[in-house]
Amino acid sequence: MTARKLVTVHSSLRVGPSGRAMAAHLPASLTELILAQDLPDSADPGVLNEHEFRAALEDIRASGYSLGIDEFAGWAAVAAPVLWGNTIYGALSVLKPTSLLTDVAAVAAHTKAAAGRLSLLVAGGRPKASSSPRLR
Repeated sequence: MTARKLVTVHSSLRVGPSGRAMAAHLPASLTELILAQDLPDSADPGVLNEHEFRAALEDIRASGYSLGIDEFAGWAAVAAPVLWGNTIYGALSVLKPTSLLTDVAAVAAHTKAAAGRLSLLVAGGRPKASSSPRLR
């Protein structure tokens, strides 16, 4: 995947787990606008259809993360929302070759923890000390 393809595909919240992680925290009217947009030409066949996209939003709100397998051919991604209270500011996403994503639960837990730390920083708080690398 080229950097250009990654950027153009990610310009749509309709493609990839980071877009779904954000869409899950938007009002329904904005979700409808996202679904009304055409998919970027560079989107791969693994992109979720409208029904799958809608169903995924509830799962994301319940689990706190979004998973994408081969939405970008050969790649998997886990994303978690960065929030200030109930307001979505973005998403933190981990992208790796599909063959290397062997422990989704562990990657999801670390991704959610990192997004939680970013959420604290967005809100003006200070992350708690931990054994993981500190954000600066």
